[in-house]
Amino acid sequence: MAWNFLDLSEIRQSRQPQQMQQSQQTQQFTHPPEPSKRPVVCICIPHTGSWNAEWVEKTYTPLKCIPTPYFDKIINLSRGSPVDVARNQFAKAVLEDKRITHLFFVDSDIIPEIPPDPNEMIFRLLSCNVPIVTGLYRARKKEGFSYAIWMEAGNEQFVPVEQWTGNFFRVDVCGAGCLLIRRDVLEKVPPPWFVWDDMKASPSEDFMFTLKCRKYGFETWCFSEVRCSHISGQLKVLSDGRVVTCEV
Repeated sequence: MAWNFLDLSEIRQSRQPQQMQQSQQTQQFTHPPEPSKRPVVCICIPHTGSWNAEWVEKTYTPLKCIPTPYFDKIINLSRGSPVDVARNQFAKAVLEDKRITHLFFVDSDIIPEIPPDPNEMIFRLLSCNVPIVTGLYRARKKEGFSYAIWMEAGNEQFVPVEQWTGNFFRVDVCGAGCLLIRRDVLEKVPPPWFVWDDMKASPSEDFMFTLKCRKYGFETWCFSEVRCSHISGQLKVLSDGRVVTCEV
């Protein structure tokens, strides 16, 4: 099966992201919930290479060391496994622990921008109260550094989303660099959840995950009030598309 990623300029019409009224959908946590009612988020980090110092400082350390009153955290780090294998292992571990309500993927090259605190980033995604929700970050594709969110344009072709209305909208597929998944998704969608047969070709394992979830009735949403930078080698791609040198 061939999958094609198109530049927006290559087609005249495409499906537009569907907006949801955020005020009607998000949960408003005015006070921290009681400990027994807090969501339990398993923060899963697939990792295959060396760590970037800026990522350790701005993403990993706050998640590991700074508590939050709004949810409980479990940190799960995989080092050395292929990314699809690691993600499947994480998902299986989540289902084996009945305490866990959500799985949150944050890749070892993702740095929060808005908000700068990764704990607040998770809190904002939890507040969306949907089965699958991603923040915004850019990924290197053949069309450049487009956002890692796409809409299907027909004939197994997908266009990167660059324009939308509101701050909370539906997409067809997304990357898993900053992705919150509710437990019931993993319970109802059969494994393997993540498959990447040829790592030199598209689609990747995260693309296939959201596509598979859609077949089982789970929509994917994007909350643009969560934005991240994406490290690519010695460069860092900001959410607004600018490319800068990584901090040492």
